[in-house]
Amino acid sequence: MVREWCDRQSPFVLWGVLGDVGMTDVWDMMEGKCDSVSAVGYPVTSGYPLTTKTVPTREAYIERWGESPISFAAIAYDVVRFILPDAMRRAGTAEPEALVETLEKTNVETSSARRFVFTSSHDTMVGENPNDPEADYMLVCYFQWQDGVQVLVYPQELMEATGVTYTFPDWPGPWDNLD
Repeated sequence: MVREWCDRQSPFVLWGVLGDVGMTDVWDMMEGKCDSVSAVGYPVTSGYPLTTKTVPTREAYIERWGESPISFAAIAYDVVRFILPDAMRRAGTAEPEALVETLEKTNVETSSARRFVFTSSHDTMVGENPNDPEADYMLVCYFQWQDGVQVLVYPQELMEATGVTYTFPDWPGPWDNLD
């Protein structure tokens, strides 16, 4: 899809939950045709130090796998490295029934949240604004490919803090009329 979008010079931006676009080798695989494409991710993807666990998690993942973790890998790592061990420690067991009760009371720092908490309906707590870098709960980010590098482009506060600017495709489109 990304190649087709680029080859056709489609007059729209391409962003969203694009799992493969978050992979570190996608730039080479797509011969740079993913330039200006944005995909959802988490702070650990870029190494933005949201929590005390974010950068060490990223470094451990890169050391083990040789690349930065994409969004699903980052969340899975948080589950097996921080959330489940915390629940087992508090429950004093790995028995499923005890773990369920303990998980319902989870409040632990992970690479993606200062306070990883489940709601009463067992969803992930994201707070009133899931894209507020000052919030304690899950922070969802967008990363954009720019000249072979994934850069953080959303939330805007983090984009500005890292000195990045959102870019548009280099072909004509409605972005040419933005002021």
